[in-house]
Order: sequence, then C-alpha cells, then structure tokens
Amino acid sequence: MTCVPAFPAARKELHKLLGEEQLQKCTLLVFANKQDLPGHLTAAEVTELLELDELPVERTWKVQEAIAKDNTGLKEGLSWLSTTLPTSSCAIL
Repeated sequence: MTCVPAFPAARKELHKLLGEEQLQKCTLLVFANKQDLPGHLTAAEVTELLELDELPVERTWKVQEAIAKDNTGLKEGLSWLSTTLPTSSCAIL
C-alpha cells in the first residue's frame, strides 16, 4: 500500500515552495513514515520520487525512515534537525 500516485503533485508543490525566496536556504527533513506496513517506500524511493537529488547542492536535506506510532525514527530525524538548524541560514527561523 503506497501513495505513489500522489507523489508527482507533492513533488511539484514541494519544489515550488522550496523555490520561494524565504525558503531557499532552509533545511528540509522528510519523514518516510509507515515503514512497518507492507509496500512501504524506503528513504531512497521517497528521495527519488520527490526528486530531492535535484535540489541545489547548498540545500541541506534528509529523508528519515520512521514508524510514528511507536516513535521509531522520530528521535533520529529530530536529532539530525536540531544539529543541522543552528548552521542553517534560513531567514524564517
């Protein structure tokens, strides 16, 4: 069970938002949730479907696999974010 058909619209909207002047230097964390379900998407698959490798090289981003219902991966993702944000030059923080 995946939501692959929704990814083209999500990718388009994400890239549009990240292109906004205020967000161009902001860090991005994406949770690839529901890793416990059959047919889940891996971090690599989410990266590919959202075309995150096509973001400018100066953009810091990460896809963290997670199972939110039991907190798996959440701490790791937020820990990464907390160490990454202080070095971010995002104007809206």
